[in-house]
Amino acid sequence: MNRFKNVVLLGLTLALTGLLSCKKDALQGNASTLVGTWNWLFAGGGFSGGGNGKNPSTEGYTLRLELTADGNYTLYKSSKQIEHGRVRKSSDAYGLVSDDLRKRDNILAGQYITRFDDENLYIEDAPLCYDCFYYVFKKAP
Repeated sequence: MNRFKNVVLLGLTLALTGLLSCKKDALQGNASTLVGTWNWLFAGGGFSGGGNGKNPSTEGYTLRLELTADGNYTLYKSSKQIEHGRVRKSSDAYGLVSDDLRKRDNILAGQYITRFDDENLYIEDAPLCYDCFYYVFKKAP
């Protein structure tokens, strides 16, 4: 019985340590501008220019991105939640990391927020990429 109690105690300790050691990236400083709801305007770029002209009218759906102060994101396609995850600061951009890495149809997971201001947000395939596919979002009022 004493051995069972030790195993349970060890398991709880490891679980608690794992939960407390998870890295959280709060959106602070200039990144606090990201907090809020963003609506997709259009997509562009790509080596072949295949993204040019894509927008909610041509694709038949809208995308809404919600970013929270604690560094989480949620993406809605029309009104259905399709993706959620965390925002991770790297040296020159903010990476979007899905909470469900098994999903193959993530839209923004693995992408980077490369530029933003009070009104516009750019999400691209890679930071400092001059011919990559990108999305442009506009901040909701």
